[in-house]
Amino acid sequence: MSFNLFDFLMGTGAQEKQLQTLTPEQQQLFQMIQGALSGQDQSSPMGQAFQYLSSLAQGDPETMQQFTAPMQRQFSEQTIPDLAAKFAGMGSGGAFKGSGFRQAALREGSNLAEKMQALTSGMQMQAAGQLPSYFSQATQPMFQPALTEPTTGLLPGMAVGFAQGAGKSFGGGF
Repeated sequence: MSFNLFDFLMGTGAQEKQLQTLTPEQQQLFQMIQGALSGQDQSSPMGQAFQYLSSLAQGDPETMQQFTAPMQRQFSEQTIPDLAAKFAGMGSGGAFKGSGFRQAALREGSNLAEKMQALTSGMQMQAAGQLPSYFSQATQPMFQPALTEPTTGLLPGMAVGFAQGAGKSFGGGF
């Protein structure tokens, strides 16, 4: 704040100034969110999280594949071998030749596909629901206008004091 002799002597009227509405930590987070939303910051954790959330919301095939890969791996490595063991125990391999094993594998595969579809749809909906909160946070005002009180300068203050003093000494008031 600089010293202004005229304002000191004469005073100032009410003035508008901008007050910061965010703490320094909130400002930093605000800038990170804006960078992520604009696509400028894709390397930070915030940028990567926003990019992943956007990919989920859009149903990006590669992102969905990454999400469903563990379930598909479990199906191949556990479910199918468990079914094979179950049908192998039914006789001398004849159970594999019949339609029972094939039908059981198809049923389990169909169940897996339905489960993955439900989970990915749910994740898409959840991600799409979270995106607007990022946009609303990024559009919050950083400053708020405020009026400062007028100040009485030295000369007007002396004039008021002189007038009050003179009024008391003459028995009246101004």
